[in-house]
Amino acid sequence: MPLLKPARAVAGEARAMLEDELKAILASLERRDGYWLLKAAPGLIGPSMVNDGCPIASALRIRLGGVVVARPSDVEDLAFGNAVHKAYVEAVKSWNPGWRVESGVRFQATVVHGGVQFTVGFEPDILMANGGEWHLVEVKSSRLRRSHQVQLALYWRLLRDEYNIAGSWLVTWDAVLYMSPRDLEPLARQGLEYLASVKAILDSWVDEPRLVIKATCPCRWAPACPIWRRYLNTMLGG
Repeated sequence: MPLLKPARAVAGEARAMLEDELKAILASLERRDGYWLLKAAPGLIGPSMVNDGCPIASALRIRLGGVVVARPSDVEDLAFGNAVHKAYVEAVKSWNPGWRVESGVRFQATVVHGGVQFTVGFEPDILMANGGEWHLVEVKSSRLRRSHQVQLALYWRLLRDEYNIAGSWLVTWDAVLYMSPRDLEPLARQGLEYLASVKAILDSWVDEPRLVIKATCPCRWAPACPIWRRYLNTMLGG
């Protein structure tokens, strides 16, 4: 078994990297109409989108080519998350001498779910191997959320045919959680349903997706969301 610790174990190392991560994010921000956009390379539908909590928000991430930054705290959270991930990868290497540790490896897979075919792009935080067995590790700089488990389950589902995955681990700020295939299978199905809904929205989006406002609105994507803008215009009599 790999030696893994809660993400807070690298808090000091992450804080030392924070200034550089903040500078990198600020240099990539682009001003839009009422919000800032953290530009990214053109992307595909991916497992991390389950953390958006809204398929419209996930579709916007692809259409806009980046992540909406509505508040200064968003920048700080993104920078600290990046720093924690980088520090944790280095720590895992030092905690597990002799293990093969891979990070930053990009994968693509074609998925068919519910009669819908789409391409998924994804980059697991850590894949580590010892003696021919691989362990999948997803690192979060926050406390446990169900969407984190769904994201890990999707990575497991997409990689299980190519890798002999002996263990799947979710590392959060204050815990390390092992998840068995029995735990992961239903969560992976839930995740695929979500990604298929993102694909359906992208395929049908002409001017705006035809979906109703949800109780969880407004989210961080609200400044760029046509559904939320339409709702505000209606409420304001526009």
